[in-house]
Amino acid sequence: MPTYWNVLFKSFEGIIASKDLTSIDFMLHFLGQSIEYHGGKKVTDLPKVIDLIIKVIDLGLPLESMMIVTQIASVILLSRTFTLSQLDASRLAKRITNSSYVQVFETFVRNSVDCPQFDFLIMPDFIKYFEKNPSNMEILAKIIEKRRPNELLD
Repeated sequence: MPTYWNVLFKSFEGIIASKDLTSIDFMLHFLGQSIEYHGGKKVTDLPKVIDLIIKVIDLGLPLESMMIVTQIASVILLSRTFTLSQLDASRLAKRITNSSYVQVFETFVRNSVDCPQFDFLIMPDFIKYFEKNPSNMEILAKIIEKRRPNELLD
């Protein structure tokens, strides 16, 4: 598997250099499938995957591409297979939550509610967002329902 991942990283680097958005989207889908394959057990170098995702985020891609990146980031954060360092988890979450696209931020929050580190990785950014956009009660309700379900029943 290390050879597979090395080829994938090299191919992705070449596509990033070309800045061909269609090819980047195809590679993002392929990367997502590769990460999800066998529940992530075939990923051999997770920090390198995180670095690649951050590099892609820094390209300033269009909304559609960023939504794919958001889905991949959520899968990584929610996976029980990966041992993600606090630094890598924080870097990944901060890059996504600092996106200029509101849809990316909201989707990431919705998808990551079950993340064990949600309370300190994502919740502070959501609270700042919610203070500016209090009309978005749907996401807040989902967070409360998912994070504190037993307290709601009392």
